[in-house]
Amino acid sequence: NPRNLQIVIELTYLLLDGGRYQDVIDTCDAALARVAAGGDEPAFDDVDQALPWIHDNRARGLLGLGRIDEAVAVLEAARRMEEDGGANVSQALNLASLYATLGRTEDAIVSLEGIELASQYGWMEYHSSRLYALLATPDDPRARESLAYLREHRQDSRSTQIPIGRMSPVSSASGMKSLGGTKPRSG
Repeated sequence: NPRNLQIVIELTYLLLDGGRYQDVIDTCDAALARVAAGGDEPAFDDVDQALPWIHDNRARGLLGLGRIDEAVAVLEAARRMEEDGGANVSQALNLASLYATLGRTEDAIVSLEGIELASQYGWMEYHSSRLYALLATPDDPRARESLAYLREHRQDSRSTQIPIGRMSPVSSASGMKSLGGTKPRSG
């Protein structure tokens, strides 16, 4: 369906998996241009639900090319977009994870502020990101709280990762241990 932005998102996932980062950026930019040109008649039927994920995948493409500052800016903007009529939990979690990866602890914690409603999976990702951000301060009560939450709720999301060390800015697979096995974190 040419009016379904979710199809574009799925394409960008395939491009990301293939390491075709510039193609991801170009595809996202083309979709964003169509959205901007839509005027009163939206270019896609699912803009409200899917647009933050176009920005999210654009940021992933930028990360793949090593353009970290641009990726952060894109995720910051996406975090401020609504998600399902409320606060954008998904992009806030992804931004916090990126900040934690970059060693920007306070920025990671700030990006998690305001999250009040999340799925079980979302809360697992919240605590994983917060714990990862606080690795340098293991005595911080927030770190202990998040670790306890992850242990207590590990059945809620077996794919959520427990941080065990610092990661490189582009690789989210190393430095994380899955609660349910060794499957890398998908975001």
